[in-house]
Amino acid sequence: MLTTDPASQQQLLYPPADAEEVPIIILLSRATECPFAIKGSGHTAFKGASNSHGGITIEFAQIKQVIPSADRKSVVIGPGNTCLGTVGVSGLILGGGISFFSGQYGWICDSIISYQIVLGSGEILTALRGGGGGNFGVGAQFVASTFEQVPIWGGFLTWEMHGSKMALIDAMVNYAEKGSLQDPKAALIVSFAHVQRYQTWVSSLIVDHPDPLPEGSHPEVFDENFNIGNPFADSTRTATHSNLTAASYWAMTTRLDKQSELDILTIFEEETTPILDLADFLPSSRRHGGNALGIGGGEEPLLLISFSPMWVSTTDDGAVLTWSLARERGLNHPFSYINYGSQIQDPLAGYGAENLARLVEVSKKYDPNGVL
Repeated sequence: MLTTDPASQQQLLYPPADAEEVPIIILLSRATECPFAIKGSGHTAFKGASNSHGGITIEFAQIKQVIPSADRKSVVIGPGNTCLGTVGVSGLILGGGISFFSGQYGWICDSIISYQIVLGSGEILTALRGGGGGNFGVGAQFVASTFEQVPIWGGFLTWEMHGSKMALIDAMVNYAEKGSLQDPKAALIVSFAHVQRYQTWVSSLIVDHPDPLPEGSHPEVFDENFNIGNPFADSTRTATHSNLTAASYWAMTTRLDKQSELDILTIFEEETTPILDLADFLPSSRRHGGNALGIGGGEEPLLLISFSPMWVSTTDDGAVLTWSLARERGLNHPFSYINYGSQIQDPLAGYGAENLARLVEVSKKYDPNGVL
């Protein structure tokens, strides 16, 4: 069924019922020279990321199969599925996919056994490697390896930012340099944000560990974080993964450095303050042969930084899209996580010359007309 969507100014919205319908709309788009875009869940917030402005949007909302194999060692996943609420499975996988289990199992693309890909020619084939984004074809189905998962421990801790940021950064650095090696099952995300509704700066910690724990306890690797006093929110507990997890993005990767993290946070606060009054400003990789991301096998911890302001009016774009300290200090790393990347970034360039050349070679072979 083709429908129009005046609100988004896309001319046609096409939700295929299965992979076999996708070539039809791609060939129709080519024949009419009408642009098209692919939408898994539409999680990426900036214009054009998952819809076609004035063209056709292929939306996978109807293809949501989840079919475990008889031996439960693999599972077939449709591209319309979501996880963590609104995160689309297809975009998460095609962009590499970082998760709470990355310390044990690598990037999500490393656990994909095969990809069903629809090429720009309309041909449907099977691919075996991931991490290059949707640059060669349309990901119409994924087969992933599985692992057993019991209830896990995790949750959020939140503090007022100015009284906690020094201790949190110390704990983060120590975790990256020591704790993550001592306990690779653990996962940690540190966030700093301004909550416009309450005019408050906050520090937030997301912690996760796959082993269930008694109420009131926590993994030893997080001792330093729990020694930071007076959090005004603590949701850590043992529960199922789905019960623990409850815009535009910029992403950058740097070598770990405590002072630079403090300076980045100071700059973030300084640069965010002038736009706080905008209207409606809203609050192990070698598995299966490796991937295209270009950061496997490193000996030093890296810090993945994501800036994620959210706003409504396009007239405010100029005020927000103006943000390199890390480069000046020799700490900059070329990798930029594509799933956190902005419309003004070029994440593939950070995969390294050899990987990028390989991606270009594959693209020329399977998409010689540059349809995707």
